[in-house]
Amino acid sequence: MVATAALVYTAFFPPRFRYLAIVTARFGALLASVLLVAVAAFLFWPQEPALVREPVDGRLPALATPDHYQLRLSLFPEQPAFRGEVEIGLQLHASTRTLYLHGRDLTVHSVEARRAGEDSISGRYQQISPQGLARIDFDDTLSAGFLTLALQYDGQYTTTSEGLSRVQVDDDWYVFSQLHPIEARRVFPSFDEPHFKATFELEVISWQTDIAIGNSLPSETRQLPNQLKVTRLNRTPRLPTYLLNISVGPFDVVNGPVIPANEVRQRPLSLRAVTTRGNGVKTRFAFRHTAAMLTAYEQYFAIPFPFEKLDLIAVPDSSANVLENPGAINLSDELMLIDEHSPLAQRQAFIAHHAHALAHQWFGDLVTMPWWDDLWLSEGFAEWLGYQIASKSHPEYPLTVAMQQQLEQAMQRDGLSPEVRIRQPVSREQDVQGTFNTVVYDKAMGLMRMYERFLGADQFRQGLRNYFARHAFGNAGADDLFRSLGDAVADPVVTRSFDSFLTQPGLPAIRLQQSCHNGRLQLQLQQQEYRPAGSSARQLQWHLPVCLRAQDESRQSCRLFTDASMSWQTDWSCEQLIIPNVDGAGYYRWQLSEEHRQRLLAKLKELPVTEAMDVAANLGAAVRAGDLSLEAFWLSLPALAQHPQPAVLDSALNHWRYLLQSILQQPTRAYWQEQLRELLARPTLQDPNHHERLKFRALVLDDQPVQKALLEPQQAALRQIRDGGNASASIDPLALAIALQHEPALFAPLRKQLQTEPDSQIRAIITQAFALQNNPTLLPALQLLLQSPHLRVNERWTLLRESALQPAFAGPQWQWLRENLAVMLPLLPDYRHSQFAELAQGLCDDADWRATEQFLLAHRDQLAWPEPAIATTASHVRQCLALRAQLNPSAAASGNNASEQ
Repeated sequence: MVATAALVYTAFFPPRFRYLAIVTARFGALLASVLLVAVAAFLFWPQEPALVREPVDGRLPALATPDHYQLRLSLFPEQPAFRGEVEIGLQLHASTRTLYLHGRDLTVHSVEARRAGEDSISGRYQQISPQGLARIDFDDTLSAGFLTLALQYDGQYTTTSEGLSRVQVDDDWYVFSQLHPIEARRVFPSFDEPHFKATFELEVISWQTDIAIGNSLPSETRQLPNQLKVTRLNRTPRLPTYLLNISVGPFDVVNGPVIPANEVRQRPLSLRAVTTRGNGVKTRFAFRHTAAMLTAYEQYFAIPFPFEKLDLIAVPDSSANVLENPGAINLSDELMLIDEHSPLAQRQAFIAHHAHALAHQWFGDLVTMPWWDDLWLSEGFAEWLGYQIASKSHPEYPLTVAMQQQLEQAMQRDGLSPEVRIRQPVSREQDVQGTFNTVVYDKAMGLMRMYERFLGADQFRQGLRNYFARHAFGNAGADDLFRSLGDAVADPVVTRSFDSFLTQPGLPAIRLQQSCHNGRLQLQLQQQEYRPAGSSARQLQWHLPVCLRAQDESRQSCRLFTDASMSWQTDWSCEQLIIPNVDGAGYYRWQLSEEHRQRLLAKLKELPVTEAMDVAANLGAAVRAGDLSLEAFWLSLPALAQHPQPAVLDSALNHWRYLLQSILQQPTRAYWQEQLRELLARPTLQDPNHHERLKFRALVLDDQPVQKALLEPQQAALRQIRDGGNASASIDPLALAIALQHEPALFAPLRKQLQTEPDSQIRAIITQAFALQNNPTLLPALQLLLQSPHLRVNERWTLLRESALQPAFAGPQWQWLRENLAVMLPLLPDYRHSQFAELAQGLCDDADWRATEQFLLAHRDQLAWPEPAIATTASHVRQCLALRAQLNPSAAASGNNASEQ
């Protein structure tokens, strides 16, 4: 036995150590036996389970990877709760007795880990964080490998458009899912992070009269006893949990025109509309404006629509206008259920939002970011490309103008957001909600537009095609995109340039000076951060793509501006007028000499609309930075008004709106209101269909003739409300808002109607009229309405936001919010809590801000506002106070000088 052990022992050694083994065997056969046993124990003894630490950075440990979810839900919308069973097929990467995943506000009845040919192992489930981190402790060790985790549980419906949210319309009840970004955990235990993509098979038990809608088509529908049925849906492609769609209720399901096959997609595509009962007849507009955009996306990406069908779901109560679930897009019903006779603004809003959601079917759905710090990637691209595609497929709508307006608003907000980075670190679960903000979305959109112009449309598109081809149905982030773009343009400078915008906050500004050298125009550029009034100087620098053109020539010249200053020798003649931002596509502010600015204004009416809007917006930004006087801004308005596109003057009026409502005080405000009333009363500027211009004149300028003209056609509708009747869908919300300003008694009957009105369009009209109020006597009634259970989620947030940001209401409204926070928070979705700090941006009083700042800081954990939120709101307040100090003492004298000129 000992000799045999010695022989076996020596066999374990490599040849060069074999002699040493033989010697050891001769002098200690017993030792050889001991060593043999030790080796065998090391090789075959069961390993200790991995030590799993509780997540501390907001991410689950890399111990398990889900592959497939088998989800069975019993959904009866009229009941307050639902029942679920889920089986998660997952790969366990190490042995363990503890597993972390997500589940929020679920009552879990049983947990089992199953593996073929082995006994199941039970576990004990507990939720260990308010955001839904959960832990399972098993009775025995789970060995590494593939297994199935099975859980049975109960969950609660919400009424705040989170998780599975139920809503009543007339006598019917419906359930809609809103799982974006971390709400899937309210619906089923899951690995609720974007990089955990898996396939899903959904089975819904419901009433026989209800219809279940998901991301895929039904594979089976079978009747059950007691007027029940089960609906099984096809297995989905790999998706993150937040994109799962679950909708149940007595829907109208309307089959739309099948989208035919094309050179990219070889099969026809099913198109359906899903609405609450009786509203299916209102879906023709949505059908008519879907196929052209979807086909345009397929041609752009050279990738067919990635999912087996497309449903458009009209949701009556949602915290978001649109939700990009793969193959099952949720749209608010007030956005979707319109027709060709609806106001232009409504039709355009549907086109823009629908284009955004369709873009997400590739950006975000087909390829998903690995973590929330790259959310800007899918949102910025969807916003930019949505406008690009929609403006080409629907040239009858001014979508290019709308994109430019949104870009200008983004730069305006960005200049006042000193700490907001596009790629904001997300290291806690509660920080995820804070990644959703308009600065990130719209700034990312602006960057996509700028880099496409700088790199070239063809190369940019090829880079995107590379990106999707490499990462389809997987996860990819910014670095993957930069590599794909760099391959397409064969230039690594793309990554360095993008990084200068991703990793630092702020908005770049360039100062451009020109001189003549040997008969050629020479330019000198300097860059710094744009600094509005009240902000402090920071030494920031960008790798900034700058594109200029000579006004008399079509060709442009682009360079990457990487230093604090740059000399630019052109081949243009010295007399050329330089346009400082080609197409208005550059994400930067600019400053010119007085002579250059006047030459630009003289030629403004000849510029394309986007460049002219960029000029107007930069004039307003110069005033807000203290670089341009109020009278100089005023004197530029006639030149802006001569442009054939009204949007050019509107770009400047947006700045005047802020100045008149927040900055200028009496008597200065009254003076400038009168000057603007006279300007806008010119016959050449009259347009009864220009709704935003009318709103500016009626509400900001208090233009009595305009108010009268708007009210006159609405007298019969207003009498009907006074006599106890209801507002109809034909009444103009602006006219209704004006009527409320003059007749506050109308508020009570309108509030009563809002409590029971089922029609979303009528509800939207009343909500808009309430949101436009600045009459302080209406604020107590508005505050009472905000607490009403009859308001829908989107209505409550609209009224809260507009009243808090309204300068006439901001101070008292924030005092009320500080006293009623505990009442308001349960009435709003969690992600809205993180936006409360933004609601203080309407304050322009140091004492009000200090009280509000202390309140927000004291409720940091409860509201979970993102780290830059307080600094950004403080910047808004500082700018307001600084501009008041600068403009009010001299404004009256400046105005007199302007009138004399």
